[in-house]
Amino acid sequence: DLHGHGHPIPRLELGYLLGAATLRLQDVELDNSTRQDTSSIRALAGHDARHSFSQRLRGPTSLGSLYAAFGYPAVPSADAPAPLDDEPYFSGGYNTRRYGCGIAAASLGGSVDSRVCGVQIEAHYPGVRDSAPSRARFADATVQVLELYLEMHWSVRLRRN
Repeated sequence: DLHGHGHPIPRLELGYLLGAATLRLQDVELDNSTRQDTSSIRALAGHDARHSFSQRLRGPTSLGSLYAAFGYPAVPSADAPAPLDDEPYFSGGYNTRRYGCGIAAASLGGSVDSRVCGVQIEAHYPGVRDSAPSRARFADATVQVLELYLEMHWSVRLRRN
């Protein structure tokens, strides 16, 4: 689910149905809790035993860290594991709850057993949405990031023509 945001910090906000306070928890607290079950990437745990939940959220191979490697800072990521107390943050909306694999899906008519994981990407304006060339660069980076992420975490190899 991809949207634009008008928050003052020029970075992507990746929403996994986890609030900012949850993202501010230490890795050990995230990994030893049931918060993974409420996240929109719950089903990923069954496919990616190499990485802990906190690593999938904000480690070096997380979606946010991969975007950052392509020049698009993101939260959560290795560089910005969580928004600070006073920073706005989108944690994910209806589509992420309804169609993702978190436990919230059932109450909205979705399937808790879904193998479809979801994330809400809120994109800042400058350098991402401000011009046709920016949008094209971001689209190309998104394709590359998703190819890497799917291969690293789902063992899915996509072929490009």
